[in-house]
Amino acid sequence: MKKLKNILGVVLSMTIGVSALGCGANPPNNEAPKPVNSYEVADVVKPDLMWDTETLFATIPETKTVETTNEKLEFFKFKSVGYTPKQLSETWVFACLGVPDSTKFPKPEGGYPAVILVHGGGGAVFPGWVSWWNQKGYVALAFDTYSNQLTKLLTKEVNPEGGVPERHGPLNDNVNDKLNSWTYHVVASIILSNNLLRSHQDVNPNLVCLTGISWGGVATSFASGVDKRFACFAPVYGAGYLYEDSNWTNLGSQAFMNSLSGTDLEEWIKYFDPSSYLSYNVKPTLFVSGINDNCFSVENRKKSASLVKGKKFFAQHSVLGHGHVHNKTPEIFEFFEHVLFGKQISLIDGITVSQGVATLNYSSKRFDTVKFVYTVDTDKDSHAWNFQTQVVNPVNGVYSIEIPNGTTAYLFEVYHSDISPYCIFSTEIYFS
Repeated sequence: MKKLKNILGVVLSMTIGVSALGCGANPPNNEAPKPVNSYEVADVVKPDLMWDTETLFATIPETKTVETTNEKLEFFKFKSVGYTPKQLSETWVFACLGVPDSTKFPKPEGGYPAVILVHGGGGAVFPGWVSWWNQKGYVALAFDTYSNQLTKLLTKEVNPEGGVPERHGPLNDNVNDKLNSWTYHVVASIILSNNLLRSHQDVNPNLVCLTGISWGGVATSFASGVDKRFACFAPVYGAGYLYEDSNWTNLGSQAFMNSLSGTDLEEWIKYFDPSSYLSYNVKPTLFVSGINDNCFSVENRKKSASLVKGKKFFAQHSVLGHGHVHNKTPEIFEFFEHVLFGKQISLIDGITVSQGVATLNYSSKRFDTVKFVYTVDTDKDSHAWNFQTQVVNPVNGVYSIEIPNGTTAYLFEVYHSDISPYCIFSTEIYFS
């Protein structure tokens, strides 16, 4: 793959288990600027990881070109870990990479910021998602999370060199076969993708971010506790406590975890539920979702976010259907710019409740509309809740509202119409 190899410099042939270069090997500039707004907290390392991170962090994978009809982006496969059910000693993960137009975005000193994009179930490598980030001035890399690829005409097909077939994320992973699990493979792919970006001559290795949608959000949550080299994270929809979520437990025999109990279930949770990784995330993290997301419950998202030790931000939309809707979550870009470069955003500090009145707390105001989002539903399954909204008008810069009688859950969301009608930050959800 001539073009990508030229960009990467010296691309090393990779065999998992053999260390070739140090972590973040061959950075384009050893003095590349670091994030100016890092919200640093003390690191904490998860013990008993499935991955040989020392080896994986040190490995720049071999790549090979895949020809397509799109000439603006680079399509390729990178070598990854083996998959024994297919008798593959190595797999080749399909991926796409794009670089900003240098005439519109001259390369900064130290290199461009970069982002890894992780799709969800039913998805694929989306070239449009990569291009969206290129048009924001970011190098972007998307990879396939299952054993799929794109044809020359950019339609999805099975990748014969790929590993785990398409299924419900980690729900069918088996603790007795960890190295063939979806969790093991997707996090390995994230680490290797990070290595590719960090060694890219146009990328600032200190400014690499990670975001994923749905099962990609789950994968982002896993990686947030494993690969500490990322500057920040933005999981969309995906949350932990999958074994408590009716949307997934209702799958019955389709979810291997449903057949487990006692210590067997505890082992599954230890290795395959995001809740076991999020408490090792010490980086700024933006949790993005629709408040009534039908796949991951609002309760489990709140519990998941509470585990993160890094600075937490929220963008919980009152209207955001579940899907690959990257163009309807522009707050992710605003969040990245804030963490990487100190760009001012609305800093929402939660809610104060006094005598039945809820008041939005904020320390930086860059929004023009505030809505109070609430439900009076009492169903034990939060997937069944219906939310209502009320516009809140400020009084001397204070946004307060009397909480409606019977409210069981609520939050404030703030709109930034100067950026986009879809750009929303919010408080976390509160339960009465």
